[in-house]
Amino acid sequence: MRILSAAVMLAVIGTSSVALADAWRATAALEPESPALCEQADLSKLVFDFAEAGSELSGKTNNGHDFRAPVTADGSVSTTITIPVEGRNFSVDLTGNAKSRELQVFNKKYACRFKLTPMP
Repeated sequence: MRILSAAVMLAVIGTSSVALADAWRATAALEPESPALCEQADLSKLVFDFAEAGSELSGKTNNGHDFRAPVTADGSVSTTITIPVEGRNFSVDLTGNAKSRELQVFNKKYACRFKLTPMP
């Protein structure tokens, strides 16, 4: 009986941490210092859904691309993800701070930098 009670408590604790994830949505805006070529990349319809739960940031684009990234104690995130842009997939570095929601994506090949702005 004690083992069963312990298993139930662990299950409740485990599922409650998922329920307490801090979730938000963000859109991408081209940073002014990006090359002119980057203006051709239309990210206006791309929306990121984020959820930060302790040491992990999970995300999904509205096109169905899922990703996960480790979050340090101060909220820092640095990982490479794939995002869809106009029917093509591009590899970008997702960096910034998940706790403050100050994130950006950067494509090394074209030097395009987009700020991810939380939606109201």
